[in-house]
Amino acid sequence: MRRKLGQHLLIDRKIAEREVNYASISKEDVILEVGPGKGILTLILAERAKEVVAVEVDHRFVNFLKGIIPDNVRIIHGDILKIDLESINFNKVVANLPFSISSPFTFRLLDSSFSKAILIYQKHFAKRMVAKPGSKEYSRLSVAV
Repeated sequence: MRRKLGQHLLIDRKIAEREVNYASISKEDVILEVGPGKGILTLILAERAKEVVAVEVDHRFVNFLKGIIPDNVRIIHGDILKIDLESINFNKVVANLPFSISSPFTFRLLDSSFSKAILIYQKHFAKRMVAKPGSKEYSRLSVAV
């Protein structure tokens, strides 16, 4: 893993399944997954969705994923912050976001059209999202969400 990429891999299948269950995925859904890593979440999503579009910046994980993914998963090797989200044509987002892109990705996502997003954030970031006015954590992120 690369520290500069802010990676933290989801390795607990129960947590991944819970995240997917919250998304209420059907065979009509096209899911955007950011930072699939070793694919634990990707494979569960692929069982339930029409298509999974997994965007991964780390070439090592891209190469690994190519060997395990089913036909309804499309891997994009690139930086999600530089990709035109509208070109992906997704309706739901399910992701274990790297901390280093949590804020910029969240702001980009808020400008996109989708029906549901289930995102795992680091605790510190989540506290900033739900902070009350006047609190230490309150920021433009708190206002935006």
